[in-house]
This record gives sequence, structure tokens and C-alpha cells, in this order.
Amino acid sequence: MPILATSQNDSLYSIMAFELKKLIFESPYQAKNFTDTSLAYLNEISKKNTTSNNIDRSVYLEKRAEQLKKDIGVDFTSGYQQNINLDPSSDLEENISYSGRVQLGVEWDLLNNGLLENRVRSQMISDRVNREKLQYNIAVNGEQYIYRFDQTLILFNQFKLELLNQRLIQIKKQYKIIQDLVLLRKSSKEELIKVEMELTETESLINLYESYAEYMQIEPSSFDISSQTIPLIDLDYTRIFELVGLQSDSLENSSEFKPYFSWYHQMSLKPYLRYNYYDILQGPNRGYFAGGINLSIPLNFSTQLNNEVEYEKWQYDNAQFIRDQSKLQEDVLNSAYDFRHHLKSFIEHYQKRKLISEKLRIEKARLKISDKYVDPITILKLDDDMLLEDLNLIEDLQNLYLKALKIHSKLNEVAINEIVKSVTPNDFIQFIEKKDRSIYVWSSTFDNYTSDFLNEYIIYNEINHVIVSVNKYEKTEEKWKLMKLLKETNDLYFMLGDNKLFYNQNIGVYLAEVLENYPLISPTGIHLDIEPHTMPEWDEHKVKMQEDYLNLVKQAKIFCDKNELKLQISVPKHYNELIMNQLFDVVDEVYFMCYENVDTDFLIRKLKPYVDAHQDKVVIALRTEDFENRLAMENKVSELKERLGIIKFAYHDLSRMISLDKSGLR
Repeated sequence: MPILATSQNDSLYSIMAFELKKLIFESPYQAKNFTDTSLAYLNEISKKNTTSNNIDRSVYLEKRAEQLKKDIGVDFTSGYQQNINLDPSSDLEENISYSGRVQLGVEWDLLNNGLLENRVRSQMISDRVNREKLQYNIAVNGEQYIYRFDQTLILFNQFKLELLNQRLIQIKKQYKIIQDLVLLRKSSKEELIKVEMELTETESLINLYESYAEYMQIEPSSFDISSQTIPLIDLDYTRIFELVGLQSDSLENSSEFKPYFSWYHQMSLKPYLRYNYYDILQGPNRGYFAGGINLSIPLNFSTQLNNEVEYEKWQYDNAQFIRDQSKLQEDVLNSAYDFRHHLKSFIEHYQKRKLISEKLRIEKARLKISDKYVDPITILKLDDDMLLEDLNLIEDLQNLYLKALKIHSKLNEVAINEIVKSVTPNDFIQFIEKKDRSIYVWSSTFDNYTSDFLNEYIIYNEINHVIVSVNKYEKTEEKWKLMKLLKETNDLYFMLGDNKLFYNQNIGVYLAEVLENYPLISPTGIHLDIEPHTMPEWDEHKVKMQEDYLNLVKQAKIFCDKNELKLQISVPKHYNELIMNQLFDVVDEVYFMCYENVDTDFLIRKLKPYVDAHQDKVVIALRTEDFENRLAMENKVSELKERLGIIKFAYHDLSRMISLDKSGLR
């Protein structure tokens, strides 16, 4: 009975282990990438506005200045006088000759309190408008930043919730399996408690982020966050400090003090014109016009004192402005420093994630080949660590967006794309060379290696494009499995390498049959490795054969365009230059088979004309037989890359590359 019980436990354990393995491979975490160079998120957030509670005093000042400017000092005057209880005889003796008088006129104040002083007062107010506008804009931008701050948190909380919900689903699956393993005494309770802690932490964070929008009474963001990529940003520091300087200098220069008052502003000069009408006591009534000038001069001129008073007020306002601008520059500098700190944190987390990713790749590879010493829980923990690093990266990115928006709020009437630029993580890792690697895979490779092993080898060697030999008949299981794995991470090309196809009169039909042979695989493109120069009749008919090859490629291109496929070809270095230039016009990429003679000067002499004319389409293919070891091969790649300025290289072929690496282990 105990034996039976042990057998049952082992069987249950095998089932649990299988479930863990299934969990690892059926729903692996897909890490976020940061290759998107769009500023759409940031642009939209920077344009979001809310109602401001600030009052723009500059509007009042502008209207008051306009009011004074329109006041030219002209006034209409009138007067009426009625003498009461007059005695015509005695009052005439007292020089009272009229019973009533009406005066109508126009008076023009030219100096004090008139035309010229109003012009001065209008200018004094206008000089304050720009400063008031800046202060108002800074206050409003501060309000808008708070609103945009909340909008940014809502956006990034959606990214975080997406990851946390993924984590919650995975942890719950783990919890049930580990709980069963604990009951079977195949795992410690400590592991179960760790998972419980992770569950509690994840659920609390989900509750926190979900309640934030409700608490702030902000509608959910309308952004589409379904993409796996999130744009990384950096600041244009030169432009930022240039704008801060221009903002300060323009206002300081425009507000340079000039004395407003002259000596004549204290004088009063009033020309006038009046019409007088008198009701005469004895005789006919009388009316007439009169004109004149009233002049008033103060005994003590205080022009200098008036200007000094205005100057002191200007100095006080200017000192306040300089303090505000100094504070603004200090805020911008601090925000820029904080931005660099968060960017440094982002790069550190990004590199840490790469390290975890490599550890995860190794453990999964060991598990695929049934390494009995591999602990599935360790792999799940690494998978979870990847997700946690993505959460850290999103937190860093959120802080970068917030700092960029804060700096934007300090600058007046500037679009955010003037001070922010899109970047990728590789832009900050200068010591890492940009690689674009391809590799040929012949059908015989699958006789010696499994698809899992080949896929891991391709990932480890950072190969971007995999060119797999196919035809319309063959379809081995391992080849199909590799193609399926490759389409998740690499560009996959179907390679036609049978020289008999050179004489095929309808290559499009053949290509259609090849695609039908792999109905569940969608390749990136087609690669023609058809080599007429290796045929016996080449020496005698090379000109015509090159023309026939060009026509074959053109037919293949028609098929590829109809099916939205790219087209690549492999050619030797000695084809006719005219034919080659026509081939470059047809295809997407040309692989030059640089075999046997790999002397650098020789290769440069052969390839440089094509590189100069079609740099983005040239790929240099090297084969392992021409090098003593892998290091010599990579050194040749580096040398050609430096001298020709291209980054696209291909290895011939996968099986030989593995053999070359194996020879280095001996």
C-alpha cells in the first residue's frame, strides 16, 4: 500500500510538473518594447486644458492703455447763468446788462491731464502688459500642468493595470499548482507563502490604480494602449535653455526704463472756443464766438522727482521679475536634472531586464531538452521578474513624461515637440554595435538538430533574418516547427535554391505552390538562391543567361508584390554591372556571396560601387569554410562594416555555423 501511495504521489507530481511546464510555454510573458518613435501620447496630453481660475490682468491693462490713447483731451463745455430779481434801472448802473447768459464751447487739454500726458500714461501701462501676460501664462500653465499630471497618471496607470492583471492571472495559476505540490510534499510551504505575498501585493496595486481615477473624478483615458511598444523620450536641452534665455532676454530688453515725463507735462495748456449768448435787459439780445488759450505754469517743477518715482517703481517690478525668472530657470534646471536621473534609472532597469531575459532563455532551453535539474518554479519566477522590470520601466517612463510636461509648463507658447525628441534605448547604449544579421538554413540541417535547439541558437546569436530552404513538396515536422517559432521573433524568408528553377517558365505558379505547402506560415519574403553561373553552359552563354536570370527575378517580383512579400536574391560578385544595377532596381535586397577570396581590399574593390549606389540594399554573405574560427569571421565583419559603412551581413549557413562553434570548444 505505501508503495502504491508513493506511485500515486509520483504520478500526481508528474501531472503538476507538466502543468507548470505548460504554464511556462503556453502563456509566456511578452515584454514591452520601446522602439516606437511617435510622440502622440505626449502631444495629446500637452494639449489637454482645464478651466483656469486665474484672471488675466494684462487684458485690463491693454484696455486701459487703449482708453487713454483714445482720450485726446478734448472736452465740450457749457454754462448757463440767470440773474434773478433785477431792477433794470439800478442794475444797469451796477453794470449788470443782461438777465441771462448761455455759453457753449470746446476745450482742448494739450499737456497736463490732456493729450500728451494721456499718451505717456498709455505707454506706461503698455510697458507692463508683456510682464503681466507672462505671469498670467505661468500661473495658467501651472494649473494646466496639474491637470495634465493627473491625465498622465491615468494613462500610465492603464499600462500598469494591464501588466498587473496579467501577473494576477499567472500567479493564481501558479498558486493552485504549488498548493497541490505542497500537499504532495513536493514543494515547501515557504514557496506557497511567497506566492500568497505576490498575490496580495498585486491585488492591492490593482485596487490602488483603479481607485485613483474614481477618486480624482477623471474620465478614463481615450488612449489606445493595446500596442506592446511605448515611446521613450529625451529632452532637447539646447533648445530648452535657448527658449528660457529668449523668454527672459526679450522681456528685459523690452522693459528697459526710459524717463516718461518732460518739463512741459506739469504745465497746463488749454486752447478753447466758445459761443456766448446774452439776454440783454434793454436792447436786442446778443450772441458771439470767442476763442483763447489758458496757460498754467507751476512755481516749482518736479519733473525729475516724478521720473525718479516711476523709476523706483520700475526697479521694484523689474527685481520681482528677475526673481521670478531666476526661479523659473532654477525649476527648469532641477526638472532637467530629475529627468536625467529617471532616464538613468530607465536604462538601468532596461539592462537588468536584458539580463533576466537571457537567464530566462537559458532555463527555458534547458527545460525544452528535459534537463531534470531545471526547476519550473525558477523559470516562472524569472518570467515574473521580467514583468516586474517592465513595471519599473513604465514607472520610469511616467516620471520622464511628467518632467517633460513640467518643463513645458514653464515655457510660454511653445509646442512640446520643440523641447522633446523621441529615442530608443539603443540610442543610450553607444558601445553596442547595431547589428543586422541573416543566416541561410538548408533542409539537411534538420537531420542533425531539433527545431528547439536551432531556435535557441538563432536567438542567442541575435540573428534577425532567417532564410529557410523550401520547395513545393517537402515539409518536415522540425522545419515547420522552427518556422512557427521564428515568426514570433524574426523575419522569415522562404529560400528557393534549386538551380533547375532557372528554366522554370512560370516561377509565379511555383511560388504559389510553395506557399500552399506551408498554409499556416506567413513569410516576410522570398529569397532566390538560384545560381546560373554554376551551370556547365555558363562560360559559353553567360550574357544571355544573365538576361534570363533578370527576367526570372522580375517575374518573381510581380508575384511578391501581389502577395505583399519582399524579394531577396543571392548573387556572386562577378555579374555584369549593367545587369546588377537593373537587379537592384527590382529587388529589396541583394546578398553578395563573398566566398573563397575574403581579402578585405579585394571585397571593397568589388562591392564599393554597389554600396555607394544602393547602400540600404547590400548584404554581404560570408561562409564559415573561409575562416579558421568564429572570431576571425566576426573580425572580418567588423572590418568590412567599418570600411564600407554597412551593417547587413549574412552567414552561410546555420549548420556550418554550429559546427564552427563546436570546433572552438575542442
